[in-house]
Amino acid sequence: MYARVIKVTVNKSRNCKSNAIKDKYGTILTEPEEIQRRWQEYTETLYYKYGKPNLQDMEVKEENAVSLEAQGPSLLESEIRMAI
Repeated sequence: MYARVIKVTVNKSRNCKSNAIKDKYGTILTEPEEIQRRWQEYTETLYYKYGKPNLQDMEVKEENAVSLEAQGPSLLESEIRMAI
């Protein structure tokens, strides 16, 4: 009896494929073109291009010269090896 219930109720293939997704308003989309458009919309919001920093903001500015006294002691190779 229990074996028959398990056989009927347990789905052996856990690889379930769904042909529907929801849009940003909660409406279910089933057409392949609508689903593709929704994925495109979703990825565009993830990688919102106007939220990225400009190249001018990412420029490396010139480093100021630092005196030897302000630099501190140099690292020894043995210290680096011990840290690794």
